[in-house]
Amino acid sequence: MNKSIEFAIYWLPLIASVVLGTIATGAWYGGDKLPAIWLGFVGNVFLLLTFTLQLQQYVSANILQPQLEMQNPVQRSVIEFKADGFTLMTFRGENEALPPGNWKLPVFPIVNRSSINAQDVNVKWSARPHDEAAVLAASDRLKPLKPQFASRRLNLGNTIYNLQPSTTVPMPFITRTSETFPPLDVWNEAAMFFVATLPDTPGSKSDPFSFDVSITWNIPDGAKPAKFRVKAVATNAKLPSTPADTLVATVDFSVEPEQP
Repeated sequence: MNKSIEFAIYWLPLIASVVLGTIATGAWYGGDKLPAIWLGFVGNVFLLLTFTLQLQQYVSANILQPQLEMQNPVQRSVIEFKADGFTLMTFRGENEALPPGNWKLPVFPIVNRSSINAQDVNVKWSARPHDEAAVLAASDRLKPLKPQFASRRLNLGNTIYNLQPSTTVPMPFITRTSETFPPLDVWNEAAMFFVATLPDTPGSKSDPFSFDVSITWNIPDGAKPAKFRVKAVATNAKLPSTPADTLVATVDFSVEPEQP
């Protein structure tokens, strides 16, 4: 549909210029006044049709589209990492109590400010580019576990973590409200960055780690992606009673829309 409209928008002004500038003008000065008037009418109809199609495209792409807003999670995330021979990293919400061995990724609300629903949605999460191998190799916390990082897989003690720079999560639709979360392999990029770099001092903070989030949909068509930058900062939340080989960190998030 869009290709047909773009084809028409390209050719209609050309046809109108030929009709108005050549055929109608030639007919007028050649003495055929009445045909020239009708040819001029046809040429102006082509121009008006071009304007109407352009206006339709603008309305479809900017007005009759979902208006998505991605918000901060309702609570901070907590990362716990046990640096022993049975390395284990878990995640949960700050106010959540999960059974041993379970975990929960941070959840980001999506609010649709329009009455138009998005259908056939894809949410792409991309982690900030950084040299994972160098970060992991330089970590004093991880050195006793002899980290080995190759082919996007991190061998740490007796545990293997998959780290991916970007992953797309499909969603059937977004109505008034919905939720999204970073895929585990992408979240591992940030979590392992915090584990590797966060200082041991309680209350110390990490460098920010950023994600780019792009939300696209196929219905209605013709829209620009909704893009957001998610910044995460970890804080060492270790208590005096926490075992020496365990790191506890809280993660705060801030979401900002990216300008088109």
